[in-house]
Amino acid sequence: MKSFSRISLLCLCCLNAHAATVFYSPNGGGDQSGVDRSNPKPATDVNTTLNTKIGAGDTVFLMEGVYNQLVLTLSSSGSLQNPKVLTGDGWSKTILKSDWNPSTPSTSDSKNNQAIRLQSGASHWILSKIGIRNYATAIKIANDSTNTAITLDSVWADSTRDAFWIEKANRVQVLNSRATRYTKKGFRLQDDVQEALFENCDADATGDAPDWADLTESIVMGFFINANDSNISDVTFRNCIARNNLQNGQTGYKNGDGFCSERFSRRIRFVGCKSYDNQDGGFDLKGDSIRIDSSISFRNYRNYRLWSGTISVTNSIGGYARGAGLWAGNNSTVRVEKCTFADNLQAFQEDNGVIVGTRNILWQNPLGDGLCTDCPTNDPEFSAPDSLWTGIPATAFNSGTWGESYGFFFPTRSPPTQTRSFRNLSASPIDPARRNLDLLGRPRQTHTHGNHSKAFFGSKGNTFLFLLR
Repeated sequence: MKSFSRISLLCLCCLNAHAATVFYSPNGGGDQSGVDRSNPKPATDVNTTLNTKIGAGDTVFLMEGVYNQLVLTLSSSGSLQNPKVLTGDGWSKTILKSDWNPSTPSTSDSKNNQAIRLQSGASHWILSKIGIRNYATAIKIANDSTNTAITLDSVWADSTRDAFWIEKANRVQVLNSRATRYTKKGFRLQDDVQEALFENCDADATGDAPDWADLTESIVMGFFINANDSNISDVTFRNCIARNNLQNGQTGYKNGDGFCSERFSRRIRFVGCKSYDNQDGGFDLKGDSIRIDSSISFRNYRNYRLWSGTISVTNSIGGYARGAGLWAGNNSTVRVEKCTFADNLQAFQEDNGVIVGTRNILWQNPLGDGLCTDCPTNDPEFSAPDSLWTGIPATAFNSGTWGESYGFFFPTRSPPTQTRSFRNLSASPIDPARRNLDLLGRPRQTHTHGNHSKAFFGSKGNTFLFLLR
């Protein structure tokens, strides 16, 4: 996949030897010159500074505090080697806060109630370490021309309608970020998005407030690729989690998906992703050339609902679905290899689709086992099976009977990824010890081409991943 063949890892401090930083606080302080933390400027003129006073490679730093009703509009750009930077003291310290009301989500000036908006052509930006609360949309990249090379890192959007909205953009990265308590979508990709990476991102529609499901709207989703009218292609989701996408009081068919893509989605990949406790599909995917690798889908109505084109599912697990572990429809061809389907109402269901399965483990599924060849149904002797499993311990569904030969298998040499709670507002978005490790706990692979070192994942400390031409 070509999406990240031009990615380089650069250190911010090396990008521009003369880079400037302008400091802001909600009300300013000292002489209000903005030259350091002791003399921050007040937030009243931050938009002017972002767009006309700082240059490529410079930084606007929002210091700790609550910035009430602040709306940031980015209309300028950095450069290929020197992006502009908007950052803060951390998502639990630097907080943009508005008054959007989830009880009347569509009438609270939703169109204009956006915390950060990137205007047409605004490119080469890094936005990081900011918390955003009670806006209809936390960050919106949506215009009539393409925005290029945007990185969002360690941003938490809480109590929103659509937390992250990305439209008409390419080479976008969203890293180590969260969407909690949204009424429609956690992460939305909309129309003409190419080359995007989502890594270590969480979407939890209810957060730690189960009653939020009384406020969610129709068809709530964690990660949504809305490619109904135009192509969205070359998107990777790595180590992302979607959960609790549901709406109380639904009648008839009940919607609410963890990961969803629509019909013009192309070359979409999910690696090490998890989808739990959603009202409909864990992975509800349409499109073509879609791959699901080393992923988990538990306690959804259908754990994997795969609609069209060619889709492959490898080394993944679906458990305790109220319907099918894996459903194939609408002339799709789904290849399923070395996966585990545990205690679903039905292991496989074909509905005008074809499932080609081999070397899968089928355990305690009352229906649907006959659609798989070379798929044992005898006791796999799982290490620690649990219907409430959320990935810890990582080896819980490793088979003592079949080892790595059949079914989902997590290597014992890999340290488990800790499940994160949304209760702790100051929690780190990712364990620093794991920032530079891949899904299997190994050092992330770096490829060298010419004089450029090309890393395919993540960020660490002050080092950010860039999408370069």
